[in-house]
Amino acid sequence: MKKLTIKFTLLTTIFLLASCEEKVQKISKLSSNQSLGNGEWLDSSDTLNGISIRGNRIAFFKNMEFSGDQVREYYIIDSI
Repeated sequence: MKKLTIKFTLLTTIFLLASCEEKVQKISKLSSNQSLGNGEWLDSSDTLNGISIRGNRIAFFKNMEFSGDQVREYYIIDSI
C-alpha cells in the first residue's frame, strides 16, 4: 500500500509540475477598422469640454478651444 501511495504522489507531482509550465501569451493586433467617425463628443457634465476627431487625429478641448499641441494621432488596437 505504501508503494502505491508513493507512486501515486510522485505521478501527481510530475503531472502538476509539467502542466504548470505553460506560459500565457498576450497578443495585441491593430484593428482592421483603424478610424473613428469624424465629429465631436461633448462632456455630459460640461458641454464646453470634449474631444474632436478628424481622420486619425484626436484633440481634447476645454471651453470649446484647443491648440495644435493638444492634437494627437491615435491607433485602435483590439482588446479583450
